[in-house]
Amino acid sequence: MSDAVIPITCFILVCLFALQHYGTHRVGFLFAPIVLAWLLCISTLGLYNIFKWNPHVYKALSPYYMFKFLKKTRISGWMSLGGILLCITGKYRKFIYIVKYNILDGTPA
Repeated sequence: MSDAVIPITCFILVCLFALQHYGTHRVGFLFAPIVLAWLLCISTLGLYNIFKWNPHVYKALSPYYMFKFLKKTRISGWMSLGGILLCITGKYRKFIYIVKYNILDGTPA
């Protein structure tokens, strides 16, 4: 199985680039079910492993532990949260740029 990962990945990338001239909406429509299946598999495996090995991970979702973390780390905790926010907004901006502009010639799509 591990010998097939790289050729399968290359095949998928070649297909994506070959279909790119049809437009992002058509490529997205084609690959959306594949991405959805991938995300469902990954989330199912993640939930299974959390429940099997360490169900206490869900404590991280509690606001109590967030306030405890910020109280303990003070300014560095806020700085780490700011860094996370900058990463999220940076990726969002990059995605918007890719979708809005044609990468080849820079014209709006």
